[in-house]
Amino acid sequence: MPIWGNAVKHNLKASWIKSEQTRVSNVTAIEHSPITTKQVTRLNATALNWKAPRPDRINNFWIKHFTSTYSYSAHYFNKFMADAEKIPDFLIRDITYLLPKSQDYGDPSKYRPIPASAHFTKYTHRV
Repeated sequence: MPIWGNAVKHNLKASWIKSEQTRVSNVTAIEHSPITTKQVTRLNATALNWKAPRPDRINNFWIKHFTSTYSYSAHYFNKFMADAEKIPDFLIRDITYLLPKSQDYGDPSKYRPIPASAHFTKYTHRV
C-alpha cells in the first residue's frame, strides 16, 4: 500500500512547532551573492556530457554547447533566488532512476537508486 495514498492530518498546534518557531526566530537569512555568467560557464564546463538526463530532459552535452543561454541562466537564477516563491516547479523537480543490481526485478532491495536533480538545483548546490 503506497504511503502517499493515505490522507494524513497533522496537528498544527503541537507544542514542539511553537518551540521551534521561537528557537529559529532570530536566525538571519543567508545573503545571496549574485551568480555571474562566468560562474555558469565554469559550472557547465565541469558537467559530464552523457549522464542520464535530468528532469528537464536536457543532457549536459547540449547545455555546454548553448553558451548563448548562460547569461539568461545567471539572470533567472538571481531572479529566483531573490523571490523563491516564483521558481517554477519543473526547475526544482528531481527524479530518481532505479537500476537493477540483479535479475531479481521483483525485490525492491535489488535496485540501485540514482538521483538526478534539475540543472537549477545543481546550480544552487554548487555555487
